Amino acid sequence: MNHCNTSPVRAADLRNEFIQTLSEEFLSVKGYGIYAFMSTVEVIGLFDEYQTRREPIREFARAYVQMF
Repeated sequence: MNHCNTSPVRAADLRNEFIQTLSEEFLSVKGYGIYAFMSTVEVIGLFDEYQTRREPIREFARAYVQMF
């Protein structure tokens, strides 16, 4: 199997999981989903920041929402 063909799919899956988790955290804490507070560009920028860290998505999302 060629890993080059699956890598973009995995990256998209990770990004989708990140957005879903972050939105769930916003909904749980703030009462509204992520897009009530952030633009798509901001969410993608936050995902890029997340990728530079070594922590689970849920922990990153919780910490971010608490600081927001």
